[in-house]
Amino acid sequence: MTGLWIALAFVVWYVAALALSENYADRKPGRQWLFFISFIFSPVLALLVVYLFRKDQK
Repeated sequence: MTGLWIALAFVVWYVAALALSENYADRKPGRQWLFFISFIFSPVLALLVVYLFRKDQK
């Protein structure tokens, strides 16, 4: 049963990373880098990177 929860957590993490990289592909780090950051580290960290590298900064 533990393996099922680990697999489910992995799928959720992967889908979150993929959704972030696809939704914010037009931002500065790019699609591949956003996917790498969010998959390896955390989707929350990827949102922070997207926020820090906004194109509309003045």
